[in-house]
Amino acid sequence: MELSNALLVQDAVENGVWVDYDDETSFLIRSTECKEYVRAMQKNSRKLKGELAKSMTAARKVTMKCIVEAIIVDWKGITENGKKLACTPENVERVLQVPSVRDFIADQATEQANFQRESMSATADAVKKGS
Repeated sequence: MELSNALLVQDAVENGVWVDYDDETSFLIRSTECKEYVRAMQKNSRKLKGELAKSMTAARKVTMKCIVEAIIVDWKGITENGKKLACTPENVERVLQVPSVRDFIADQATEQANFQRESMSATADAVKKGS
């Protein structure tokens, strides 16, 4: 393993990377390692401190709030009634009501490989070859 390729690229962690959900839809997401997510998790966890230990629903609520506040930065290809849907906190909450999207975003934000130099280089090479 080449250590320099395996380390997280801090710019990607903090500012995000594009991940494809399907042929038409992409999300610009930050890592769960980003400072914004850590702050959101601390803030939202304090609000529900007593409930978190007792309830998976409370834990899920905190996680979803943190994804809204810190993980999804932008998107492409999200529409409603044929019109582009702006990436706002309110719309992010609505989009996350789709279980497959919610699970995809949660998985991708925790997938360290998305934010490593080696994976980012491979993605850039694939894009160049496809052009």
